[in-house]
Formats: sequence, C-alpha cells, structure tokens
Amino acid sequence: GFMIVLVDFIVQFDDGSIGLFDTKGGRTAETSDAGPRAEGLQKYIKEQNKKGKKLRGGIVINVDGSWRYN
Repeated sequence: GFMIVLVDFIVQFDDGSIGLFDTKGGRTAETSDAGPRAEGLQKYIKEQNKKGKKLRGGIVINVDGSWRYN
C-alpha cells in the first residue's frame, strides 16, 4: 500500500530547492498519525531526490514560540 501526504506549505528557497512542510500542533503532533506521516514524507523526499529533485521538509511543530521541523 501507499500513503498520500498532503502538505500544508510548499516553499521554494533561493537555492532552487523546494520545501514540503506539514504543520502539526498540540495533540495532533503527539498522535500516532504524526509518525507515519513524517516517515512517509521523508521517504517521498528521499525517493525524489534520488531522481534529481532538490526537496527538503518534514513535519513542522511550534515549540515554545519557535517553529521546528524534523
């Protein structure tokens, strides 16, 4: 099977790379859903980068006013 991950933000950086970010907060960041989504997104990014894409990103959470991604 496969999993479709719909990201919240797509960002193009100055170096031409593309960021794929999915926000999570509070309980949704701690649920069992967040782990598989993060793993699926990282797998997709890795596979696409092997094909020559320049992707980065992950799950984004707010920790004490600071945004962080895995």
